[in-house]
Amino acid sequence: MTASTTALAHPRIRERLEAVEDEQIRRRVRKYIALGVLAFLAFIAFGVTRSPLLDVDEVRVIGATTTGPNALRAVAGIEPGAPLVGLDLESAERRLMALPEVASVSSARTWDGLVTLEVVERRRVANITTTDGTLVVADDGMVVAVADDIDPMLPSIAGAMFTTPVGAMVPVELNDGLATAAALPSDIARVTDHIRVRSDTVSLVFVGGGIAEMGDARELEAKFDALRAFIAQVNLGCLESLDVRAPGVPVLARSTGC
Repeated sequence: MTASTTALAHPRIRERLEAVEDEQIRRRVRKYIALGVLAFLAFIAFGVTRSPLLDVDEVRVIGATTTGPNALRAVAGIEPGAPLVGLDLESAERRLMALPEVASVSSARTWDGLVTLEVVERRRVANITTTDGTLVVADDGMVVAVADDIDPMLPSIAGAMFTTPVGAMVPVELNDGLATAAALPSDIARVTDHIRVRSDTVSLVFVGGGIAEMGDARELEAKFDALRAFIAQVNLGCLESLDVRAPGVPVLARSTGC
C-alpha cells in the first residue's frame, strides 16, 4: 500500500499498516544482522583453519627400516605448516604406495598438528643375479632395488635368465626359489652358498661343494628337517648330492673317494 493510501485510511487501520511495515523492516534488519554474523564467523573459521593453530607441526613415519623416513616424507609431499583442514592424505598414501619397497601404508592426523604415516615394507628375501645386475627381490616377487653390492644377509639365487625392472614382478618360474629363500632357516643358510633354480627343481648349493635337491616349494619344513639330520652327520666336503624332494626317503650320494 502506498503512502497516500495509508494517509487516507482510518487512523486505526493506518496504525495497523504502519505496525506491519515496521515489523517487516525489523525482520529484514534481523536477517541482515544474522547473515552478517554468519559471514563473520565463517571468515573467522576460515582464518583459523589457515592459521598456525591448525597446521601440520610434524610428519612422523613409522615402520620404515630400509627406506629412510626423510625420503618417505619427501615422497608423501606433506610439509610442516600445511593446513590440517583439507589435507589430502589419500594422495600422500598413493604416492607412497607407488614405491616398490612399500607394501601398504596408512595415515592419520590429530588436531594438535601431528600427521602419522605408518608404512609396511615388502620383505626382502633374495638377491638374484641377472643380466641387469643383482636385483633385490621381495617375498611376493617384486623387484624392489638394484644392488651395487650383494647383501650378505640375503640368500642369492642363481640360474635366472631374465630382464625385469625395479617395480615389476620376476617370472613365475622363480616362485619356488623365492619361497625357498624366504623360508630358509639360519642354520641351513650358513652352509648354503646360493640357491640354484632350474626348470624342474630348486637346489641348495653348499659352501665347499655338494648340493641338496629340493624340488618345488612344497613341504619345505620337512625338507629342511631332513637336511639337518644329514648335515649333522655328513662331511659336506664329501657330499655330492642329497635328494630331499621326497623328505621321508632322502637319497644321499657321496663324492668319489670319500
